[in-house]
Amino acid sequence: MAITLDDCEKVLNYMSSDEGHKKCGFELKVVDVEKVSGGLANYVYRLVFEDKSTAIFKHYSNQLKAISEAQFSPKRYFIEKSALKILGEEESLKECRISTPKLLYADDDMYIIIMQDCGRSLVTLSDFLKKDYELPESMRNGKSNEEQNQLIDDMIDLTAKEIRNFLIKLATEVSIRPETHQDPFSNEPFWDGATHAFGTWLPAMIKGFELEKEFDQIMTGFDGNIRPPPGDLQFVHGDFWPNSMLLDLEKRTIWLLDWEMSRFDTKSKDLSQMCMFLWIFKRTPAVFDTARSARLLKRLHLEYYGDENADWLEKSEPLVKRFFPIGVMFLMAWKDQFGWDLKNPRENILEAIVKSQTP
Repeated sequence: MAITLDDCEKVLNYMSSDEGHKKCGFELKVVDVEKVSGGLANYVYRLVFEDKSTAIFKHYSNQLKAISEAQFSPKRYFIEKSALKILGEEESLKECRISTPKLLYADDDMYIIIMQDCGRSLVTLSDFLKKDYELPESMRNGKSNEEQNQLIDDMIDLTAKEIRNFLIKLATEVSIRPETHQDPFSNEPFWDGATHAFGTWLPAMIKGFELEKEFDQIMTGFDGNIRPPPGDLQFVHGDFWPNSMLLDLEKRTIWLLDWEMSRFDTKSKDLSQMCMFLWIFKRTPAVFDTARSARLLKRLHLEYYGDENADWLEKSEPLVKRFFPIGVMFLMAWKDQFGWDLKNPRENILEAIVKSQTP
């Protein structure tokens, strides 16, 4: 990869050059570029064309922004490219309220994907659950606070229902299977990066939080192999957290983004990851509406287990339980990157350890 497209000017130059314009094959020229997000590893921009139509431009970096020395293979680009192409053709998913963006163009040399723009007015699930979130003005007009809160609760309930519906279809009806799609969805770039993280960052984090004694029991018998045992695996999104979901409240639809970590993994991987974040959101009252976060978590329990007081972790595979406090610790270490005003990260990790060991 010759350059890193880490600002709007570089993206505009790429799209405006004769070579770039011809390669992309768009009839209209790009007249403006807006930065959408930097994320932890990718650069995402909105392309504005001559007729004011838009598309999303995503460029895959080889580093994690949170840890500048960390190498993160940009070859994960091929994973997302394949996932978007296949999922966009799956008939069973067309019935879902959760959709994936349409793939418009891919550059294998520069690790660039251009995809359908889901819309400017959409909100991530993370932002939707923040305590300062307000409905769009068009949905607030003429409605009391009680009516507005009911609209928010209704969207939370719909989100839980559609998450279950989508993940079931992803597991049982989508054509991506271990026996037919090991390439590319064995996703070696992900496993290589995760193995490196466990071998280098994990010991440093344990020491930094002064949790050596507490993690002794968790790590007992762990041979360093973080991959799930072969056998009953299924295709998962792999990065299923609230920032990967965009909500269209007016249309009551959801877009699921960021498929570069999709792979074959344990059945409860996606659900448990979402629940882990909601568990943290409930403990972050300075940033999130804890009641809304708790409601979504309970609704997911209700949709999956028929009991809103159930516990996703109790229902998860042993490997998921073991990794739960480790996942929480990674998020606590990166809390500033997410903008989470957490005053007690060590206490959250200790609580996660206790929760993971509860029968």
